[in-house]
Amino acid sequence: MVSSQILLGMGCSIVSTILTNIGILIQKHSADVEKGKHLCKRWRFWLGFTINMGSEVGLTTVALALAPLSFIAPLAGLAVVFNALIARLGVIPGVKERMRRTEWLATVCIMA
Repeated sequence: MVSSQILLGMGCSIVSTILTNIGILIQKHSADVEKGKHLCKRWRFWLGFTINMGSEVGLTTVALALAPLSFIAPLAGLAVVFNALIARLGVIPGVKERMRRTEWLATVCIMA
């Protein structure tokens, strides 16, 4: 039976993966709309960087402290699924990508 501590660690890992993907997509949006600006003036880039770094340093560290790597590592594959869904749904304003049938099929295969 899986303990509540391990489940909490797995939950932290999943939330971290979602936040990391949101941060990366914000940085992608920054590359599209702030490309003429100097790096220190790209507020979207730094927002995405902070979200990404914060989730990895904070939540992933907690996840690894609470659950064994054998439970956490397989959840890393969900990053592809979360990225596809977040980009498709347009969660980040300015970033909405269409997925073809083959891309949906590949995402379903990863989930399986």
